[in-house]
Amino acid sequence: MNKYESLIVIDQNVSKKEIGNIIENITNLINRNGKLLSVQSLGVLMPKDNVKGNCFVFKFEANLEIVEELEKYYGKNGKIVYDLTISQKKGKEQ
Repeated sequence: MNKYESLIVIDQNVSKKEIGNIIENITNLINRNGKLLSVQSLGVLMPKDNVKGNCFVFKFEANLEIVEELEKYYGKNGKIVYDLTISQKKGKEQ
């Protein structure tokens, strides 16, 4: 399994309950065939000029197939306005 980090930005107008549901869905998706290491809330950020919202970083171990499933989920969920998933290089712990 490889290690990944996935950053998502959820529209700032989404309720706390809806945010909780999104986080739970992503957690379940990762844990189905991988291992969630941590979830961190970064608060409200603006990673791109025209994107602002509630940012979360998921650190996890999984196979590439899970990353593809996450990307599909992000694309279908209209409340996620930005996402970026990267692979951590082996030997580089953060």
